[in-house]
Amino acid sequence: MLRHSTQMIHKNQFDAALVPHFRDIVKKIYSKMLPVQQKSAEILKEKLSNAAVWQTRTCPVCGCADNLPLSEGAYHYGVQVVQCEACGFSYSLKVLTETHDKWMYETNESFYEIYLQLKKEPVYKSLEQTKAQYIIQAASQFVHQKGHFLDVGSAVGSVISAAQANGWHATGVEVNPLFLKESKSKGLNVVSGFFPDALSAQYHAQFQAISMLDVLEHMVDPITFLESAKPFIAPDGVVLIQVPNLNSLYIQLDGEQNTNYCIGHWSYFTPESLNATLEKAGFENLFLETYISEFDKVQQFPESDIQYKVQQLTGQTLQHIDELSIDWLHEHLLGYKIFGVYKLKA
Repeated sequence: MLRHSTQMIHKNQFDAALVPHFRDIVKKIYSKMLPVQQKSAEILKEKLSNAAVWQTRTCPVCGCADNLPLSEGAYHYGVQVVQCEACGFSYSLKVLTETHDKWMYETNESFYEIYLQLKKEPVYKSLEQTKAQYIIQAASQFVHQKGHFLDVGSAVGSVISAAQANGWHATGVEVNPLFLKESKSKGLNVVSGFFPDALSAQYHAQFQAISMLDVLEHMVDPITFLESAKPFIAPDGVVLIQVPNLNSLYIQLDGEQNTNYCIGHWSYFTPESLNATLEKAGFENLFLETYISEFDKVQQFPESDIQYKVQQLTGQTLQHIDELSIDWLHEHLLGYKIFGVYKLKA
C-alpha cells in the first residue's frame, strides 16, 4: 500500500466516475471521434485484409500453442482473443507484422487531432495531471533518491511535466508527431521514435524510474519488450506499469463491445498475469493495485448481471447491490486499470 498523508494524492482524486457531469462534458469530443474511428476502421479493414500482414502465434508468455477462445470479446474487430491453456494468459491469436503494427501508430492523423482536443479539455486535463502526480508520487516512494525519469509513450507530456515539477530530470519517448509537437511546445525533453530503439547507449543505466502507461498491452512480445528496458534502469531503479484490467468489472460487464478488444491491443492482463509476465521478464513486484473505477458505467448494468460477474470474478456473493462501491472494487482488484511497481530481481 502506498503511504499517504494529507498532502498526498489519493487515486480517487483522478477517478472520472466521481466527477459530476464528466461524461456529459467530454461527450461532444467523443462524438467527433466516432465518425473518424469508423472511417479509420474502414481504412484498416482494407489495408489489413491481406493475409500476408497477419501472423498467427503461440502464447507470448509461456510459448504454449494450446488455447481456448474467451467467452466474450473473442472476435471483436476481427481479432480473436484466446486464453492459454497452460498459463492462463490472454492474448490475440493473430498479430500484425512489425511493419504494419508500426504503420498504425504513424498514421491516422485525424483521430489524433481530436484526441489531442480531448487531452486539452480542462476537466479531462486536470484528471490526467492529477494521475501523473500520483504516478510520480509512487515512484518517489520506491527509489532511494530522485534522479532521472523516463516515460515510454509520453503522449502530451503529462507525466514528465509532473516529474520535472517534483525534482526529477525527465525524458519522454513518443512516436506520434502531434503529441511530440505538443510536448516540445512545453519545453519538455522528448525523444522521437519507438522505445527502446529511439534511445542511444548514453541512456544506459541512467533512469531511476521508467513508466510505461498503457503501453504493454500493445506489445506483441511483452517479455522481450520488458527485457529491452533492463539496460536503461539504474541500480535500484523501478518500473511503473499501467495496463487495462481484463478483470475490470466494467470490462467484464461490457463484454465484446468494449473498446479494449481491438486491433493494436495484443496482450490482455489481469493482476495475476501482469505479475507473472513481469516475473518471467526478470522483475519483482513491489506494489500492485487497481485505479479508475468506471463505477458510474458499472451502475448502468442490470443488478443481476453485476451480481453474476462479481460471483464469477471473486467467488463472492453480493447480498445487496449497495455493498458495491468504488473502494470495494479496488479492494478486489476489479478497477479499470492495473498499476504496478517493479524492480529488477537481485
